[in-house]
Amino acid sequence: MPLRPLNDSILLKPKPHEYVNDLAPEVRDALKTGKLVLPEKYEGALKKVVGEGHIVSWGNTCRYKYREGQKIYYGQFAGAKMKFGEDTLLVIRENDALALEDD
Repeated sequence: MPLRPLNDSILLKPKPHEYVNDLAPEVRDALKTGKLVLPEKYEGALKKVVGEGHIVSWGNTCRYKYREGQKIYYGQFAGAKMKFGEDTLLVIRENDALALEDD
């Protein structure tokens, strides 16, 4: 890929968030209609989202040795989305990476 992140940034292809399907039907309906009132037992459900994606490339000052295609987990609001061709990519800082999944 001709796109290369700078410094300690990681370029990845994010997996779409599917957390809404795991919630109770009344919570899903509230989210789809834009209502902000949630039952008390579900108010923390939206805060547990962790993004997941596959590494495409990484910057030259990253401390860890990454591999292309390696699965990485990052915080819900980490990084900046960008379009490159038909792909939607995400650039995160190395400090925003929470975990790597080893093969």
